[in-house]
Amino acid sequence: MIYERQEEFVNSLFTLAMLNETRREVWSQLTRQHMHNMSDHLFTAFEKFFLTAAEVRANDTIEIWSFSTAIFFAVTVVTTIGYGNPVPVTQLGRMMCIIFSLFGIPLTLVTIADIGKFLSEHLVWMYGNYLRLKHFLWERRHRHNARKERVCEHCQRQGFTNNIHFIEEQR
Repeated sequence: MIYERQEEFVNSLFTLAMLNETRREVWSQLTRQHMHNMSDHLFTAFEKFFLTAAEVRANDTIEIWSFSTAIFFAVTVVTTIGYGNPVPVTQLGRMMCIIFSLFGIPLTLVTIADIGKFLSEHLVWMYGNYLRLKHFLWERRHRHNARKERVCEHCQRQGFTNNIHFIEEQR
């Protein structure tokens, strides 16, 4: 389609040259008309068919669908990221993409929710173990301190502490 417009432009210029038309206005009007027409077709090709400049120059579409790009595309569809490159061009491809997303997006959300539940359960378990360990260490330290401070009643009456120091009587 684009090359047809280029050919039309060349033919129009050739016709003007054959008619020996030398007025600048005629040439300017013809070139503006064809350039406007060409840019419209290029914008349509880029917008509607997602063609690149290299594809337009080569007059052929470059096959960008490989296994890795297909996986990338599928992940961007079901995670609702929608990166936009590559995209299905045919009507059937677009319909299949919509059907795939109708089933894939809810399944992805369920999977993400399950992963979140799994992580939260393990985080709660780890926090519980941390609290038990903290309590155990606290109890052990206080039991050790309590054992260390035990002095028989007779010694306490005499004024000795656990360090066997004499406690001065306050008067």
